[in-house]
Amino acid sequence: MAINHQTNQFRRRLIFGGNVVFSVAIVWTIIVLVNLATERLSPDPTDLTRSGQFSISPRTVNLLKDLPNDITITALFRISDEVDEATRSQAELQKRQIDDLLRRYSTISGKVHYKVLDPIRDNAEKTRLIQTLKETYAGEATKHKEVIDEFKKLDPKILTLMDRERNAFKELAENNEKVNNDRNIVAIYYRFTKNYTDAKTAIDDINELVSGEDVPRYSEAVAIIQKLYENVKNDLLAASEYLTGEGQKIEGLSEQTLASFREKPKQYAELSDLIGKQLMLCVDLPKLELEDIYNQLKQKNARTVIVQVDNTPKSKVLSYSDIWQITPSQTGDISKVDYHFNGEAALSSAILALTAKEKSAAIFIHAGGPDPVKPGYSAMRVSQAPYNALKEKLEEANFVVESWDLLRGSTPPEIPDVTRKVYVVVPSVPQKAQPGAPTVGGYKEAEIAIVEKLITDGNRVMFLVNFQPAIMGSPYPFADLFEKKFGVKLEAEKVVLQGIELNDKVTVPNNQVAVSRYNDHEITRPIQSLVSSFIWASPLTIMETLPEGIGVAPLITITPEMGNYWAENNIYMLLQRRHAQKDDDDTPAPFQIAVAVEDSKTKNKCVIFGNELFATDGMANKVDYFMTPQGIGAQYAFPGNLELLTNVAFWLNDNSNLISVGPRKADVVRIKDISDRGLMTWKVFLWGVWPMGALVAGAVVYLFRRR
Repeated sequence: MAINHQTNQFRRRLIFGGNVVFSVAIVWTIIVLVNLATERLSPDPTDLTRSGQFSISPRTVNLLKDLPNDITITALFRISDEVDEATRSQAELQKRQIDDLLRRYSTISGKVHYKVLDPIRDNAEKTRLIQTLKETYAGEATKHKEVIDEFKKLDPKILTLMDRERNAFKELAENNEKVNNDRNIVAIYYRFTKNYTDAKTAIDDINELVSGEDVPRYSEAVAIIQKLYENVKNDLLAASEYLTGEGQKIEGLSEQTLASFREKPKQYAELSDLIGKQLMLCVDLPKLELEDIYNQLKQKNARTVIVQVDNTPKSKVLSYSDIWQITPSQTGDISKVDYHFNGEAALSSAILALTAKEKSAAIFIHAGGPDPVKPGYSAMRVSQAPYNALKEKLEEANFVVESWDLLRGSTPPEIPDVTRKVYVVVPSVPQKAQPGAPTVGGYKEAEIAIVEKLITDGNRVMFLVNFQPAIMGSPYPFADLFEKKFGVKLEAEKVVLQGIELNDKVTVPNNQVAVSRYNDHEITRPIQSLVSSFIWASPLTIMETLPEGIGVAPLITITPEMGNYWAENNIYMLLQRRHAQKDDDDTPAPFQIAVAVEDSKTKNKCVIFGNELFATDGMANKVDYFMTPQGIGAQYAFPGNLELLTNVAFWLNDNSNLISVGPRKADVVRIKDISDRGLMTWKVFLWGVWPMGALVAGAVVYLFRRR
């Protein structure tokens, strides 16, 4: 009986212990599988930031869902082993940023495929990438090859002429002390000798460049050729001018020698003309993208994104500075910088540029004065372009942005390959160069007629109206056109105000209108709740009777329900005494400050804003700062301004599928990211320490129960 009792007790312990071990093993397996599944199949995390900085914008979502072709995105990212800990930490963060963004893109669209490569460690992948790129860019270097082939024919002629001429001047200098002491003759000799040496070595250098590496360096080869051509042509010209001019005054030269000097231009003319023709071809040759990609592939710390459209020769390269914008540190330490992740804006812009069926342009119209989209340079100062932020936003949206000064030409600028154009008419106020001088600039009858013809011809136009009261000069030049063509009445001499009551007796006028609710329209529907702000805006009123075929839709309406709004007429009182009150001469709400116009007969479209300041950099880039647990945060105060303008450009351009909220660079301080080392620590804890703890706990229970 004792033996049976001991045997049964041993069996119970064995079964109990086995159950514990088996249970722990099952739990451990489940935990590991759940963690693996979560890591591989986890949905996108929810963005809880107040600015939505971690979300993919609706415009990008629309773009990705409508892709006509598959796209392959290759991120080349190399972190050198030689960097310090702080640099490594920053690089690891940036690698996670780009990897996370590409994963989100591929989740949104099955046509987006991506991979992140280390160009050193993933050498086989890099080799395959290079081969694919070489096939993609097979025809890119055709003109470069032609220049190189022509150079191989022309180089012997350069060698022959340079060698003949340098020897002739050397012999002449040896036989005539005056010539030997003439600095210009000596300079000609040395220049011709250098050109001879350069032409002799150029062939070997060029052959090495086009055949010595994985990717032929045709651009660098052409650069060598171009430099040699320029040197030879300039030296032949300088020698000809001297020998037929001041060189005729050198003492001791025979008439035969002087006559030979006068013949030099004819002797040099043939070669000089041939070089001139080849130089014209060199100047127009762009730098080859394939070489640029290859150069970045070879970098020790390569950080580049290559976007390719499958089965087409289309691709685009995004550099480090395209993806991470560097700004001075918010801490005030001049030795530090902040890296703003601009990946979505840069990547979406590249995809749009590659997949767009047509190339579009946004042309800013003005009449004299500073250029609205290009900085001005003078001897005294640099003037910033007032609409630079809008220009950059439109370029991200794949518009080519140009300006057109009506005082300099009556026809729009020629932009190669552009099939669609959107015109933006900005204010141009007449100015006086000095007291007593006549005014210069501004829209006169001739300029107004040009703009009116654009509309009549069916072009798409956006008007940015400036507040222009009678006490400050002539009325807004296109007000009559709005009424005649569109049935829209503009009161540019009035300004929209909001009366803010401090108490029962004092009402302070506020000339800034903040809008976060818009009329229901294709343009404004995606940006509802985004704040836009207008300052010194003028009211627009849709007339009861519209011209035939014209439809006008309000985009932003100021209503009595929004507050104590009106359009003030007494501007003198407002400007001089900062006082205004609603009276009979004013325009009461409701009225509009933005409308969209469509012509059903011509299919023409126009948009009128009763304000232009909201589109300038000062309003579009205004930033609000606030405190966060991680430090000072910042976000755009009026994010709706540029979104509204960009959506208008898309609407005018018939790109309805892109009308939405677009990306802007991250602008709020992030919660500190977990480093790669920290992520590994958490994995070890969740996959190892935690299950092992359960196993140890089971073992302890088992041993305790044995007693």
